[in-house]
Amino acid sequence: MQAAVARIVASAAALALLVVPAAAQSPPLIDVEVVVNAPGAGNWIPYIAQHGTYFRDEGLRVSLSNSGTPTTTINLVATNGANIGFAGTDVAVQAVAHELSLRIVASEFIPIPYTLLATSPIKTWNDLKGKTVILGSAGDASSITFDLMAASQGLSRADFSIAHAQTSSARYQALLSGNVAATVLSQPFSIMAQGAGMQTVAQASDTIHDWIDTCVIVNAPWAAKNRATVVRFLRALHRADKDAYAHPDIAVDALVAATGIAPDIARKAYDLDFRRWHAFDPDLRMNPVGLQAMIGLAVRVGGITKTPTIADVYDPSFAREALR
Repeated sequence: MQAAVARIVASAAALALLVVPAAAQSPPLIDVEVVVNAPGAGNWIPYIAQHGTYFRDEGLRVSLSNSGTPTTTINLVATNGANIGFAGTDVAVQAVAHELSLRIVASEFIPIPYTLLATSPIKTWNDLKGKTVILGSAGDASSITFDLMAASQGLSRADFSIAHAQTSSARYQALLSGNVAATVLSQPFSIMAQGAGMQTVAQASDTIHDWIDTCVIVNAPWAAKNRATVVRFLRALHRADKDAYAHPDIAVDALVAATGIAPDIARKAYDLDFRRWHAFDPDLRMNPVGLQAMIGLAVRVGGITKTPTIADVYDPSFAREALR
């Protein structure tokens, strides 16, 4: 009798060993391919979500890569080479107007972040006239920003010699080399250039007010089939965004890890972006006035023959669902 009871107990224990691990297994993570233009503070929130456990907490395994140029980011998302991207809002509007398969689903970096910096002893626009300025291509936000700032001074690009480089990181290196006199930079490169002795000639935010600098875009057919994944992705960004405002060290550590910049530079960028500008909206909203301004800008510089509506370019339903 005792032997029979022992066998039953042993069998039950063996069965428990088989059942418990199976019950404890988590569902597999969902792979999501995400692309940004280049390293920089504008992509701060996805860096935080990736550096922490925000994406994994939503059941996502996010692969975050740099495309190198805004055009490449758009093309990757439009062809589903990447499922989700972080792109200039003006460029995203142009892409939708040209009937590429993507949509804007949330804001990323809201204010205009660009600073016109020059080598010493250039301090004013008059000092800069006739000299070489390196910018993105004609439709790039850095180039548009320069044109608008110059126009406010009664100048045009005909008053300068213009060279081209698509990212702030490349323009920063060109400025340090001394081969160009000035360029337009976003953070953290603008802060690094100031630390290297470059002169601030103009701050774009002093001239340009209605703006949404970058946004979250999705491949439209993929997003329609994977709505829950997009919602999870945006929910992770929402949580990371809120925590960044509440815990500066989380944000600083993530930017340092993603870009390799010095912690003191990251802290200066944090003070500017989170405390002074409130550059990121945790609720991922697109200000309609800013978005309409970006549509108008895209029409002006992007060769668009038909002006898209806000509804054509922007679907807020994903973010609304993420915030429920």
